[in-house]
Amino acid sequence: MDFGLSESQLMLQRLVRDFVEKEVKPVAKEYDRKVDPKDCVNWELARKAHRLGLKTYSIPEKYGGGGMADHVTHTLMQEELSVGDMGFAHMILQTARFAGWICRAASEEHIEEFIPQVIKDEDFHIAAACTEPNHGTDNNMPDDYPGRAIETFAEKKGNEYIVNGTKHWISNGGIAKLYLLYARTKKDVPISQGMSIFFVTPDTPGFSVAKFQDKMGRRMGTNAELVFEDARIPARNLMGKENRAWDLISEHPIPGGCPGAMLLGAMRALYQETLQYCKTRIQGGVPIVEHPTVAVRLADMWAKIQTTRLLHYKTSWDIDNSCPEPGELFLIAGFQRDAAEAVVRHAMELCAGLALDRDGVVEKLIRDICSSFHDLGSSDINRLKAIRTMMAVEPVPLPG
Repeated sequence: MDFGLSESQLMLQRLVRDFVEKEVKPVAKEYDRKVDPKDCVNWELARKAHRLGLKTYSIPEKYGGGGMADHVTHTLMQEELSVGDMGFAHMILQTARFAGWICRAASEEHIEEFIPQVIKDEDFHIAAACTEPNHGTDNNMPDDYPGRAIETFAEKKGNEYIVNGTKHWISNGGIAKLYLLYARTKKDVPISQGMSIFFVTPDTPGFSVAKFQDKMGRRMGTNAELVFEDARIPARNLMGKENRAWDLISEHPIPGGCPGAMLLGAMRALYQETLQYCKTRIQGGVPIVEHPTVAVRLADMWAKIQTTRLLHYKTSWDIDNSCPEPGELFLIAGFQRDAAEAVVRHAMELCAGLALDRDGVVEKLIRDICSSFHDLGSSDINRLKAIRTMMAVEPVPLPG
């Protein structure tokens, strides 16, 4: 097993690190403090990222992209960009990962319609509309019962689908020029048998952005509530086959590295800020880094970050080499949140008042990290999914 990065990946890593230091970090705190969440989006910074290819690296070369769609590269991008800002990283990488997925899973007609726009339009972003006010974690439940999960319903009438429902906490919501809408097309079966995916553009009749969600952290990336009121989506905008979205995702897994590698980058940034503070803060006549109890906490922070990194890259390598361990993707989601919680706790103990000071960076990093603990389902549900996968437990049958 070789954990060494390729020359192309090393070049990309250096490129992103330079961009983060020179462009992202200097403006992140300013945009985080904007009152209106819509104003937190730094469009010029996003355009610079586009020009560097950070939004299009996962698109195959034959379509004009960078051709780096492997999971290790996705994990690398998540870690490095989120060192600068998790919200901005999410904005850019949400587009990158779904653009790459469209190229793998969609029809050639859909690829030709949408991917050139991603390549040419600096302001073109993609959102995946799945989570709903009453359905989030149960979209990922291991027991696939009818009646659970997504309620948004698309009914075919002639050459259109009429869609009704509400989505919320949608990343890139309100700024995306293309939405991948997850909706039921059959009500009396589990979503594994009755869910479809549609391409939706902002000008779709009956589709609106109800509000931008005002978040505690990751503010440089938007989340929004979307409403579909008798929205009319052309039938040709169906991705794959009706009712078979689950099969489509299973056959062509959505790229993006391991779930939540952006959390890894923020943990690393928080450690670096905490270490620097401990080197300069004087107590008892010496920098506090020289006090044994402080050194022990710093060592524990770094150990948890390194362990999380190892899990991410090892699992990404496994996926790229077609040998993933059963349930390991889900286990990472639970493990890294426990690790991140410990890193935050140590940082707050060591930085004391600095961890509460909104003029500093530490407070912002803590908010960003804590705002990510329920991404891709809760820690508990991911552990449950992991053990079910590892033990190959069959879904509990319906009562009666």
